[in-house]
Amino acid sequence: MVLFFALLAALPFGIEFQQRTMPSLLCAPVHRRRLWRVKMSVLGLALLSQVVVLALALVAGETGQVSTKSWIGIGNVGALAFAAWATVPLWTLLTRNLLAGLVFALAVPPIVLMCLGASFEWLKPTRSDPSDDIWTTILGLLTGGYLVGSPIVALRRWLRLEAPDLPEGEISGMFLGLRRSTQSRAARPVHWLPAIVGKELRIQNVTLASFGVALLLFLARPMIPASVMSADLVALLIGLFAAITVLFAGATPIAEERRLGTLDGHVLLPVSRARQWWIKVVLSGGIALAYGYGSVVLKTKLD
Repeated sequence: MVLFFALLAALPFGIEFQQRTMPSLLCAPVHRRRLWRVKMSVLGLALLSQVVVLALALVAGETGQVSTKSWIGIGNVGALAFAAWATVPLWTLLTRNLLAGLVFALAVPPIVLMCLGASFEWLKPTRSDPSDDIWTTILGLLTGGYLVGSPIVALRRWLRLEAPDLPEGEISGMFLGLRRSTQSRAARPVHWLPAIVGKELRIQNVTLASFGVALLLFLARPMIPASVMSADLVALLIGLFAAITVLFAGATPIAEERRLGTLDGHVLLPVSRARQWWIKVVLSGGIALAYGYGSVVLKTKLD
C-alpha cells in the first residue's frame, strides 16, 4: 500500500520528466500555479478514491457494521495517502526523475527517524524522566513540519523549475537533471566497451541508491532501539527496498534510455544490438544478484 501510494504520487510530475514533456509543459500559456492546482487536485482525488474503495471493501466485509479497529485502519491508510500527496511530489521535482523521487521519498523519512531516534535513545539520561513524552513531541513536530513544509517547498520548486532543451546523448544525474559531457572528453578516443559499461552504470544511479539504502538499514538493524523502530518495521523496509532494487535493476536500462531520448541512437552505434542487449542484461542482473548474495552473507554473519 505504501509503495502504491508513493508511486501514484510520483506520477504527476515524474511522468513529465520520464516522457520528456516537461519543457513543453513549462512553456504552455498557462500560469504554473494553475497547473500545480490541477495536478495536485487530480492526485488528491486519485488517492482519495483508493481510500474510499478500501473503506467500502471493509464495510462490505463487516456486513455493514465497521468495527473500531477497521476505522483505525482506514484512518491509517488515509494518513499514508495524505503523506504521499504532500511529500512525494517534492522529491520528484528535486531529483527530476520519477524513479529517484520514489526512492528518496520512501528512504529519507525512515533513515532520518532512525538516526534521530537512535541519537535520542543513546543520549537519554539513565534517571527516570518523561523522555518518552519528549520523544513523542519531537517526532510529532518534525512529522508535522515535514508534511506541511513539503508542499510549500515543492510549489516554490515548481514555480522556479527550468527544463532546458538539452541535446541527446547526455546522462542523467540525480538532483542536477542532466550532466553535460565536455568537448575534450568527447573528442578523446574511447573503446566502445568501457564507454557503454560506464554509461549503463551511470543510468543505474537510482538502483544503486536503493541498494545503498537497503544495505544501510540492514547494517544498522542491530543498533536501532526497539522504541524507535520495531524489528518488524525494519525488516519490512529492508524487504521493500530489496524489491525496489531488483525491479529498478531490470527496468532502468530501457526506461532511462527512453527518458533521455538516447534509445534510438543505439541503432547508429558501431556495436551490434545483441552485444548492447547482453551488456544491459549482465549489468542489471549482476546488481540484482550482488544484492541477493550480499544480503545472505550479511544475514549469516549477523545471525
